[in-house]
Amino acid sequence: MGNEFISMAVIALIAIGAPLLASLIPKKPIPEVVFLIFIGAILGPNMVGMIEVDHSITVISELGLGFLFLLAGFEIDPKSLTSQRGKTAFGTWFVSFAVAALLVTFLPVFAEHEGRSALVIAMTATALGTLLPILKERNISDSSVGKSVIAHGTFGELLPILAMAILLSVRSTWETILILVIFAVIAVATALFPKVASNFGHKMAEFLSKNAETTSQTMVRATVALLVCLVTIASVFQLDIVLGAFAAGFILRFLLNGEDESFIKKLDGVAYGFFVPFFFVVSGANINLPSVLEDPVLLVAFVVALLLARAIPVFFSTYVPKEDRENMRMVDRINIALYATTSLPIIVAVTNLAVSADIMSEVTSSVLVTAGAVTVLLMPVLTFLLTSIASSHPLDAAQEITSNPDSAFEIIKEHMDMVRESRLEERELRRKVMKNIEKAKAETPETLLARSERLRKYMHLRDVFLANFSLARSKVLQGKSAFGVNSWPELKEYGEHEWNEMLKLVEDYPDSAAVEHGKLRWKRVIEFGDRLYQRKLDKNKQD
Repeated sequence: MGNEFISMAVIALIAIGAPLLASLIPKKPIPEVVFLIFIGAILGPNMVGMIEVDHSITVISELGLGFLFLLAGFEIDPKSLTSQRGKTAFGTWFVSFAVAALLVTFLPVFAEHEGRSALVIAMTATALGTLLPILKERNISDSSVGKSVIAHGTFGELLPILAMAILLSVRSTWETILILVIFAVIAVATALFPKVASNFGHKMAEFLSKNAETTSQTMVRATVALLVCLVTIASVFQLDIVLGAFAAGFILRFLLNGEDESFIKKLDGVAYGFFVPFFFVVSGANINLPSVLEDPVLLVAFVVALLLARAIPVFFSTYVPKEDRENMRMVDRINIALYATTSLPIIVAVTNLAVSADIMSEVTSSVLVTAGAVTVLLMPVLTFLLTSIASSHPLDAAQEITSNPDSAFEIIKEHMDMVRESRLEERELRRKVMKNIEKAKAETPETLLARSERLRKYMHLRDVFLANFSLARSKVLQGKSAFGVNSWPELKEYGEHEWNEMLKLVEDYPDSAAVEHGKLRWKRVIEFGDRLYQRKLDKNKQD
């Protein structure tokens, strides 16, 4: 018993230390989950030995996995599943599955290892539960990028769960499908029961609502009961517990309709305050790092296979939905593909099931889990770096410098100013959104969504226009034609007209921070062009 509490104490200290370590790195490019996993691996039984993963620790960890998938299921909007993005994500997963099957079949590095079905499923997974906190922290969960990631993440968790139940089952296929149907019927009945029961009286609903804010915390207890019961049913049916947890989250959203913000905060507190970090630390503790280092080829091969099987199909899928095909930048498409390749919880679930079924060794399992942890580290960092680099338009700056080498210092300074102001703009927008959140509640979701999409469209068009205009400015000052004009005064007049047309998108937007920052950047682009033009005139006079 003493060793169990020592392990729990160490895990609790890691859980509080991980966000502190993550915050020490400027702009937090590395998610705290990475620290949870790798510190757990170092202090786990395969290295330092401060954490012992016994039965009680494993049970709490599995509850953490359950809470992670419950929250992932809760975040899914059923309407999004049937949207164009949802349908595209659904089809993309099957493409990923086909690519993964080909890789596992024909690449020698995978042919040497057992559990090929588990390998294929693991290559098609997207860690929606892990990504949601990252998307929220980066303030992009409601953007077109965030919505696309959530769509791919939804099917990147749901479909691998079903594939696990069918392909890794010890039963025959028809028996497994029958059990899945029975489980689905139970889940639907569970979802419908409260609403059916309310037709015969509201006493239970009134009791739950009345005691939700007391020491009884009835809503939280009811949610935990729902989670544990569905996980237990899944376990009795010899299905993976993540299926029960995912169903519990989906049912919870159906019952609450996503409206009780106070309850959602409590649920986040219970999950992210204890159970979810506990799961990640224990997942790390189960990794056998010395064994992983003995087979680095499989580790690298699996990460590359994830990119081939998941990132590439997702990247090309972003050209399918009309709204994404017309408005999305190349860096956004790459970021969506990288986010969708972030995978860990499903890999943990798949490998645990494969090891328990004796179709995969613990060493191979450790390598795959480590590869999943690497994606959690690598992909968010890459998206952070790509977004930062793209905002500075380095290729445009290089082309401008090539055209005007005498003004290289000023061009670099201009682009650095644009990057700095963009970051300040994002921070100010987030601050104002938080400040006006009560005012925003009075508006309908449709109005808020329309304004948000209009602002995002303006900011995207503005950044693209400023980059293209700066490049056109360099061409015109060299005496070349750009945008159909041949002189700086003509280009400036053209630019002013296009700029004013673009401002019409946000002329009635209540928060003018983005508009004001845009005007300042446009003014500086014009002023810099005037200086270069005057410099050219002075040089011509001297010649």
